[in-house]
Amino acid sequence: MAPKKGYIPNPFKAKEPPRTPITGFGMRIKNVCFNNFRGLIGAIVPLCALSWQSEQNDHAKTVELVWMLMFWLFLVQPVAIPATGLVPVFLFPMAGVISSIEACSCYMNENIVLYLLTAMLLVLLNNSGVDRRIALWFVCSGDACQYSAKRLIFKFSSAAFFLSMFSNRLIITSVLTQYATSAITKLHVALQLCILQVFVPKDKEYPDIFNYLAYSAFAFPVAFLMFIFCFVYHMQLANSALQHCMPSAQMEELRSHFIRFKQEIPTKVSLHEKLSVLFLIIMLCMFFFRWCKWIDGWADFARSDEAPLLPKVKDATVAAIFVILLHTVPKSYSFFKFLDVEKKSELPPLKPESAILWWRFVDRNVNYAYYFVFGASLSLVYSSIKTGLAPIIAENMGTIITSKSWNDGLFLILFITSLLVNVMSSVPACTVFLPFVLCSSLDAAAPWPGKVYVAALGVGIASSFGFCCPFLYTPAYFCHHTGKVPIRKMIKYSFIPVWICLITLFVALMIWAPYLFDPEDSGVMPLDVPGAAPTTPAEPTPEN
Repeated sequence: MAPKKGYIPNPFKAKEPPRTPITGFGMRIKNVCFNNFRGLIGAIVPLCALSWQSEQNDHAKTVELVWMLMFWLFLVQPVAIPATGLVPVFLFPMAGVISSIEACSCYMNENIVLYLLTAMLLVLLNNSGVDRRIALWFVCSGDACQYSAKRLIFKFSSAAFFLSMFSNRLIITSVLTQYATSAITKLHVALQLCILQVFVPKDKEYPDIFNYLAYSAFAFPVAFLMFIFCFVYHMQLANSALQHCMPSAQMEELRSHFIRFKQEIPTKVSLHEKLSVLFLIIMLCMFFFRWCKWIDGWADFARSDEAPLLPKVKDATVAAIFVILLHTVPKSYSFFKFLDVEKKSELPPLKPESAILWWRFVDRNVNYAYYFVFGASLSLVYSSIKTGLAPIIAENMGTIITSKSWNDGLFLILFITSLLVNVMSSVPACTVFLPFVLCSSLDAAAPWPGKVYVAALGVGIASSFGFCCPFLYTPAYFCHHTGKVPIRKMIKYSFIPVWICLITLFVALMIWAPYLFDPEDSGVMPLDVPGAAPTTPAEPTPEN
């Protein structure tokens, strides 16, 4: 509670300086605009530019306006991004475009469940602390000569590349940035994956070409090449920025700082860490050998002879198995002591033991709200097809992409995606642009309908090229806020890596993706789901 004021004022107490008065109504308007410019711009511009264009019975126009509204809200961000992802849930039913049931069903399907469950499994190593042990093993290897600027770049980039394949990349980036910033600041040295399934009718389904084994066979070589090319670029950047070699005394001091971080971790590997690595290996084997057209997987027992390319057990089921299992199995064998102990004083603490994957840690590190944004993307595609907006897009604005040759159109898609993810967050960029690509491609001339999977794959991977601006939940965010790198420096030095990754991905999509996913070059089209009731035309009513 605040202290009560006395009845007699103290004459010796220093008076507070008078506050500067706000003079004039214009100054008040200026303060309102300066402090709330995002909300004002985000609300006034859609009201002035979009509201008067709406027509009562033109549902295709309504979907187009909602699409533009979401793009503007994602760009300016007057409200949180997940809140913007819920816009179709209330605008489409209120405008009569689709029902509430149809709108809500778009927010949870097989792919969204897979993203959610795999996000939980990605924090397995982070939960047990194996990621810090592996990261510090990379960083602390070698003597003092291994702590020069160039070799530190190699160590940190190698640790980040390796660990991001098996654990949450944001946590890894945060950990490595904290280590590097803490050590380098003390020396005063100035150094420095979202693919949505194409909507198809209920009685059809696309082949499971993006299974874990096939996608890993595509993604790992591409990511490794990007890593090599970007590493070479940063080595050349270090050569031009560093005029003199680092003194041996500073390298020794750096080594002592990193060794101090390593000493904070227990020397002995705990059983929890061993079980995490063991279950990670088992989980990867289950994903790799579930199903693939190259080998007979363990999920072939649930495959229908009528549709051999449509397995019933998919990656979402495997992820659910391990999420439940890892939340059930305890992280150590201390409960066996209750059976072997002879004296009551030797009993361990009588409290439940946490599981290998601790739910509270998962709950804190998995951002559930962003999955609303994925649902908004699927809702846009569904509404566009139902209202007839998709053919309109394909015949008008979609021709900007599809009227060009396949090579030029694909490069343009990757360029626009890379541009969007550097002016807005990556998930919203994928959400507003991927439906446009799908609507433009499905009714376009050949080869776009059969190769739309390549375009979708390109948008999904290129949406992770947001290196320049520190948007929330991106590695660039930790680079700016934890590593204290100015935004202008990030844009200056990340411009070339964005182009390196873009060109590498373009070449891989042109050469490696068709060979891997469609070697016969016959196109990937939806197949009939076995057991689906065929649609028969209604019999005409006999005339009287």
